[in-house]
Amino acid sequence: MLSLALASLLFSQQALPPSKPAPVGAPPLKARIFIIEYPIYISPHVDQYTTCLRSQEVRIGSGRTFEAEYRNAVPLCAKIEKKTKKAAFDRLAEKPKYAMSMDELNTLFDNIKTVHIDRGRVLDGYMDRGLESDPYAQQVGKAEETQVNLDKPAVETVTQ
Repeated sequence: MLSLALASLLFSQQALPPSKPAPVGAPPLKARIFIIEYPIYISPHVDQYTTCLRSQEVRIGSGRTFEAEYRNAVPLCAKIEKKTKKAAFDRLAEKPKYAMSMDELNTLFDNIKTVHIDRGRVLDGYMDRGLESDPYAQQVGKAEETQVNLDKPAVETVTQ
């Protein structure tokens, strides 16, 4: 079966409860990978739905988290979800070799929602933990502090 794999590095739900952000200085989260496979023929429909989820307004601060905002995108895209599921089902009906039942499509779209919400959880984890506790901090490193003199031009021009 031809399939398109979408992998996303996400973090374990057990390490970071959905309702509370991680405490500062907490140990790094355990990595988890989601792989979402589906027939390539429905890629435009899946893309349309994921674009809807990603394009919703996100407001952070005063008690709002990325996870909560990403979760709020799900009901806002319910019409698009219904439309794209039907279109995907109809498209796959034309390709019996790659057909999926409506239950399988429901599972696919539920997995897409889960990955979307977990991405918000990951962003919350990075915001709460800072770069020092980021699991990739040693690979990234820190730049040395530099002094910038704004009174003189960055490049001296030479005139002849």
